[in-house]
Amino acid sequence: SANPVYQNGFIPQDEIPVRLRKREGIEAVRPDTLRIAELEAVHVGCFIAFENVQFVDGELGSAWCDSDADSDRHLVDERGDTLLVRTSRYARFATRPLPAGSGYLEGILGWFNKSYQLRVIDARNAVMDSPRFIPCMDSDGND
Repeated sequence: SANPVYQNGFIPQDEIPVRLRKREGIEAVRPDTLRIAELEAVHVGCFIAFENVQFVDGELGSAWCDSDADSDRHLVDERGDTLLVRTSRYARFATRPLPAGSGYLEGILGWFNKSYQLRVIDARNAVMDSPRFIPCMDSDGND
């Protein structure tokens, strides 16, 4: 019988063999690489990646997450565009320090409280060992 708890729970049990098929082998899932300014509603729920990004200066030395609650950190690119990075306090890497350099980060894009947010699946998805950069300033003189 259908079970709404699962994403495919709307499929009646007798229709599962018709609608879902097991494929042979394992295929690697590759993220779409975007710039922060290119994010659109169509990307919500998608596996995406960013190049040439770093965590903002004010968060250097912080862990991915505070110990008592899920936490927000902020990614910035060379153009000065920012993106919220949300980490669960239950993530295996929650207490590890944020990467101090710049580089590559991938995760699942979400939308909450009128803002995009990236959920990193594993700290190994952050390859940020290049030198830090100074983000460009916008026309208002803000970071």
